[in-house]
Amino acid sequence: MIKAVAKRIRPLHVLSSLLLYALGVGISDYLGVAINIQTYILGQAWVLSLQLGMYYLGDYLGIPLELGVRDRPPFGSPKRGDQEPLQPEVILSLSALLLALWAAFTVILFQLGSLSGASLFLMAAFFTAYLIRLVPDFSLLDAGYGEFLTTLQIVVIVPALGFMLQAGESHRLLGLTVFPLFALHLAMLLAFQFPSYASDITHDRVSMLTKMGWKNGIFVHNILILLAYLILGFSLFFGFPSHFVVPVLFTLPLGAFQVWYVYSLSKGAPTRWKRMLFVSITLFFLPAYLFAYTYWTR
Repeated sequence: MIKAVAKRIRPLHVLSSLLLYALGVGISDYLGVAINIQTYILGQAWVLSLQLGMYYLGDYLGIPLELGVRDRPPFGSPKRGDQEPLQPEVILSLSALLLALWAAFTVILFQLGSLSGASLFLMAAFFTAYLIRLVPDFSLLDAGYGEFLTTLQIVVIVPALGFMLQAGESHRLLGLTVFPLFALHLAMLLAFQFPSYASDITHDRVSMLTKMGWKNGIFVHNILILLAYLILGFSLFFGFPSHFVVPVLFTLPLGAFQVWYVYSLSKGAPTRWKRMLFVSITLFFLPAYLFAYTYWTR
């Protein structure tokens, strides 16, 4: 049972939230804000309890918010029936427990006076983005926007919340850091849909890629990667310190390789899905880590 529970955690998204939250707090640390460790831990716990609680609730309702790596080709199958069975009552209990913890963390943060108007807005947006995807008649998953919302939540809202809980107000460094990562994360999620594209079309499963089509998906994927590095380059002219940009620009050859390989798929190149997805994951996590490391150590 523990194995079945763990399979539904979506480690890729959970690790992304951990890293991006640390990045947001790191920006405030770089700006000279005294980091409140208690608020840091409570804020991170708030994000993870809501994230996991909603994942389990989506599984219980039969509207999975995101598929885990093991639920996608070439690592597994998108069919939920292929997973180790888990009783619906267990899934619902896990969701209820996690959401109860989330509510408790909200109250504690409020009582500690850690919540500003901006952080409350971000928390409401993070919750609402999950909620509207669980309403059957208003599910943005059916419109192919689920991946966009996932990126918005993890890459924009999570680091912004980590920053706001410490600093209390926004700063241009937050936007300059998040914009290229937004493009790389969305490209990563799109890359994960290429291996299952034929199966998704056959079984009428809606995704961003099935809405775009194969060729348009390749074009958008490559544009997102190129856009990320263009944003990084131009950000130097908007006051983004070079000691943040230059380390990330060293990943440009990896991005160029990914663009070349995905483009070659449209020309009939042999598919090496695991290699492509490994590069795609690295292309997001490595820049995110380099940003976070530089902010925390400068």
